[in-house]
Amino acid sequence: MKINHSTIVAFLLLLLIFIMPSLSCGKTLNPKAENKLGNGYHSGLGGVKHSYHNAFYWYRIAAAQGNAAAESNLAYAYEHGLGVKQNYSKSVYWLKKSAAQGYAKAEDHLAYAYYAGHGVPKNYFKAFYLLKKAIAKGYIAAKYHLGMVENKLGYAYEQGQGMPKNYSKAVYWWKKATAHGNIAAQDNIGYMYYDGEVIPKKWIEANYWYKFASKQGNKTVKTELNKAYRYNYMQEDFKKAVYWWNKTAEQGDVIGQVALGYCYYKGYGVAKNYTEALELSFIARHYGFVYKNKFLNDIKHRLTASQIAEARLGAQEWVRKFKLFYRRLLNLTQKK
Repeated sequence: MKINHSTIVAFLLLLLIFIMPSLSCGKTLNPKAENKLGNGYHSGLGGVKHSYHNAFYWYRIAAAQGNAAAESNLAYAYEHGLGVKQNYSKSVYWLKKSAAQGYAKAEDHLAYAYYAGHGVPKNYFKAFYLLKKAIAKGYIAAKYHLGMVENKLGYAYEQGQGMPKNYSKAVYWWKKATAHGNIAAQDNIGYMYYDGEVIPKKWIEANYWYKFASKQGNKTVKTELNKAYRYNYMQEDFKKAVYWWNKTAEQGDVIGQVALGYCYYKGYGVAKNYTEALELSFIARHYGFVYKNKFLNDIKHRLTASQIAEARLGAQEWVRKFKLFYRRLLNLTQKK
């Protein structure tokens, strides 16, 4: 009989769990192996067939013996309803037990529970301190979550949610969030300086934070920059407006496509090109933007039939390529 490697691995795991119990009390003494077997069932690796139900079974046995990793895994199963009915309260119960042992992953997940209000009342400060603990232990994912929490603390101070309004503290927390790569916080700081209602208007500061966020792919920020350049708030010219609108248009942003098309139509920051204007109009209309017939008819009257056909084909090709790109991106994300 031929025995493959996966069968041997599964056999050894079971051997660790069942053949090596304490002879004096009859209890298993290898919760690490039990947790590892649970991981095998969870992922379908290690020579066992994927089963959330079996994974939950082994996590529960190991967690009952105080294994911190198993407690955290059991909490995750309860949080997402994997092999058991979803229960946020039980998830928090096991996360607290695991975090009490200093398990960084549990500290991170418990922080998210406080952040989202899953099984506990929302408490951004508790989330903040738990994440700081996890980061001190080298848990990398906690750095990203810390930025999210700090951004929420900024909102809380700005809106007066659970604490008195304090715009200085809002900016303070947003600046901390930006240090951890939170794009939304970068946008928020930029808008505070740009709007000038709660803190003095500072175009240089607004420009800095907007550009900082936009370089990381924030389309909302790019749109805000477009408005600023368009109305000369920052004393820039239309060439920069066209640059940013082109960036947003390339990412499928309808407003960017409309604005860029209008620039080609009027010759703002770029040479007039009615074919480009019409093509962008067709693309934006495909994604639901409603144009006035007068505007489209005016462009069409300036073009020949072949130019109109060229614009239509160009728009169709752009939509096709964008859909293909988005599908590939979605597949890559799902594989991860």
